[in-house]
Amino acid sequence: MFVKLCRRATGDVLVANLELATTFSQRFWGLQFRSSLAADTGLLITPCNSIHTCWMRFTIDAIFLNTKGEVLAIKRVAPWRATLPTRGAACVVEVLPESVSVEIGEALSLVPSLVERDQAKRRLSRLQAMLAGDDFLPT
Repeated sequence: MFVKLCRRATGDVLVANLELATTFSQRFWGLQFRSSLAADTGLLITPCNSIHTCWMRFTIDAIFLNTKGEVLAIKRVAPWRATLPTRGAACVVEVLPESVSVEIGEALSLVPSLVERDQAKRRLSRLQAMLAGDDFLPT
């Protein structure tokens, strides 16, 4: 699933395609073994308060956020490095260096992309149709 990362005060889109890593497997693999990352993309890992860049091929900026979406720390992390835990961090956004300009204390928000919203609506419509149909439960 992809969302947009926006500046809460202005609504400016900071990352147009932010991939969510919420399961153990998604968090474990993260950006490992990827050859690159596009300028308008990133990875949001949650829950997370520290990261490593083992098996990564490029440097990233890690933006640590609390549960309110406030920026707690911004760390540049080269391949084969790790960060110490960031106190109060609930998640981290991984992006290319200097591709996102934010400041400590700034409030950010996540907005579902139009594609994701449309897909969710279609899935919900299919589910509602199945539930309304007589053939939903086998006899």
